[in-house]
Amino acid sequence: MTRKKVKLAYISNGAIRKATFKKRKKGLLKKLNELSILCGIEASAIIYSPYESNPEAWPSPIAVQTTVERLRKMPETDQSKNMVTQVSFLKTRIKQVHVQLKKQHMENREKEIRQVMYKCLIGDGLLQNLGPTDLSDLGCLVDKRGLSKMAAKEEIKVKEQQKTEKGKDEKDDGVINAVYKVNLHCDQCAREIKKPLLRTQGVQNVEADLEKGEIKAKGIFDPKKIQEKIEKLTKKKIELISPKVQIKEIATTEKKVQITKQKQAISRTIPVKVHMHCEKCEKDLERKLLRHKGIHGVKADMKSQTLNVDGTIEPEKLISFLRRKVHKNAELITPKLDKKEEKKEKGDTSKPSDNKEKETSIEKTEKIVEIREEVKIVEGNAPPYFIHYVYAPQLFSDENPNACSIM
Repeated sequence: MTRKKVKLAYISNGAIRKATFKKRKKGLLKKLNELSILCGIEASAIIYSPYESNPEAWPSPIAVQTTVERLRKMPETDQSKNMVTQVSFLKTRIKQVHVQLKKQHMENREKEIRQVMYKCLIGDGLLQNLGPTDLSDLGCLVDKRGLSKMAAKEEIKVKEQQKTEKGKDEKDDGVINAVYKVNLHCDQCAREIKKPLLRTQGVQNVEADLEKGEIKAKGIFDPKKIQEKIEKLTKKKIELISPKVQIKEIATTEKKVQITKQKQAISRTIPVKVHMHCEKCEKDLERKLLRHKGIHGVKADMKSQTLNVDGTIEPEKLISFLRRKVHKNAELITPKLDKKEEKKEKGDTSKPSDNKEKETSIEKTEKIVEIREEVKIVEGNAPPYFIHYVYAPQLFSDENPNACSIM
């Protein structure tokens, strides 16, 4: 509940007047007691009232006498220096009101002249209808607006000069003002980045701008380390806007690192033979292998008991990883050469043997059926076509070790 505004006028009702006197007297004495205790000063009061025959002295008559004697010992100029009577109080109050009225008259006059100026600019009013006082006031207003604009421009220039001087002083002291481009959604995001940065050594102040999406850090620190810290906090790539000199250095170092990594890392597919019992073994193998940084993909074949591993890992490291972490014995599958190449190698290495061996080899070549593909090109604009020759099955062949035999 708010207190009602008290009307400062003589109370005509006697009972109400007596009650208010008692309440206000009690409040006044309480305030004097608080003032003397808090500020450590000597305060005293003498109250005359029609309701009591003797005047009331606070805090005691002896204390009041000492304060009055101290006041009388002072010179008259010092005694009346801070004294306020009702007449002097009213005079000062009247002066203040006169000053406020004068100021209000000036503001109203300025508003009137401004409206006249706008009308003249639009074309509704004419300067010929204005009097000499109005014209002089209008000229003063125009000059005032022009001078105020000039003063505002000069203030801006002075502020810019002060900022440049401050920046130079900070550079001399070794203080860095780093600006980072960060994707900030709300105030909570800014707080989560701001608190850890303020704990780091060398950082003096951190400011976040949500509209521009920037974080400004001030202090003596390495801008790249702060950038890495912000990237760890946000789990996103952060751009360093300033200082620009350090950005180039960081960019060159990052390019060198990327080139070296590209030269070293070569993706390959490694076929490996591993014993798998069931589908669960297959899934466990895939899951454990994909944890490795150098492995990008795993394809398991349950029937052939093989794994095709795609990634940058070396074959020897893959086998050691399977033995140590997965606890599986694995073997690398070497790629088989073609039949023709094998025959050529055998033909080059073989020595001339007896006639009997030649005859047996001729008989074997007659029995072996080779699969061949011939391409016939038709003359003209027609496209080439392939003819696939289908030969008899090798179920009952003598050369096939897995063939059937009739007893």
